[in-house]
Amino acid sequence: MKVDEDSYRLLLKLAADEAPESRGAVFGSVSRILVEDIRADQDRERSLAADILLRLVRDVEVRLRWELASRLATREDAPPSLIVTLASDDEIEVARPLLTESPLLSDAELIRIIHEKSQGHRLAIARRKAISTAVSGSLAQSGETEVVVTLIENGGAVLDEATMALLVEQSQWEVAYREPLIHREELPKALARRLYRWVGKPLKDYIRGRYNLDFELVAEDIERIIDQELEAHDEQPAPVPRVGPAAAGLNDVGDPSPEAMVEALEKGDTAHFEELLGAAAGLGITQARRLAYDPSGAGLIVACHIARVDEATFARLYDLTRQENGEPADPDPATRDLLLANYRAMPEDLAARIAALRADGARA
Repeated sequence: MKVDEDSYRLLLKLAADEAPESRGAVFGSVSRILVEDIRADQDRERSLAADILLRLVRDVEVRLRWELASRLATREDAPPSLIVTLASDDEIEVARPLLTESPLLSDAELIRIIHEKSQGHRLAIARRKAISTAVSGSLAQSGETEVVVTLIENGGAVLDEATMALLVEQSQWEVAYREPLIHREELPKALARRLYRWVGKPLKDYIRGRYNLDFELVAEDIERIIDQELEAHDEQPAPVPRVGPAAAGLNDVGDPSPEAMVEALEKGDTAHFEELLGAAAGLGITQARRLAYDPSGAGLIVACHIARVDEATFARLYDLTRQENGEPADPDPATRDLLLANYRAMPEDLAARIAALRADGARA
């Protein structure tokens, strides 16, 4: 049967039959005609067939709707109104083939479905071969872990910098986002540095290698530590007096030399080490302790620069303080070498900021 004007009127009469089996029979017949018999250039016939199907689509069983949706999923000549209706079906089995594959769904329709339908609908959209920045942004804002991970892992999804920044921030608590984000080709260096803060060691190693971030990441850690210490100093000056080689109070602590700091740690006398470091750097005990055992090692760099400790002693103090942190007796060589390189080649701007921190301590 062809869907001309006469057959259209006949099919409409049949479609008016309230019996489910009658409506299903008409729906199935017209579906086959639309998919198999009507050519792409027969616009009028396609429009008539679509009109009949749209009148019946909400009243026929899921199986028939799914069959039609599956057969139209990749077609470029399907009636757009029918595609949108089937893609918006509450039954995800019906909507899924079109949401995943149909080239006829506009960004506006996809975004509407993202906002109005179920997680299953959003997951199907996240699996499309090509996803625009607008659609990606809407999916990212869903906050649904499975949907977002599927989106990030989809190489055909375009993520703009605003969406990437949102996902990097969310990765602080959504661990599943971290690895797929790191492997996104378009992840900017600035966001990679941000992500570096809370990922585990294997992912840190990958980021450092991919972006060549080693030196600048430690420099950022140093700057972060300086900011924190200046803020803490402004809010609550350290309660103990600052002492230097010729200052009052030296006899209470002993000679705050680099050698004495090493000796104290080697004896396991961490309290005395903290006193010596505080005295040499003009820091309070709490501040000295916080810097000495900072997990990144940047805090010890800052404290030792303030105290003017030589590089070799810094290296020994680093090894000993890592052990006090419960880390292996033999520190990771790559990390150790990196910290030593930063200690040795301190950028001028950071050296100036450390000098300012030293001056603040001396005035306290």
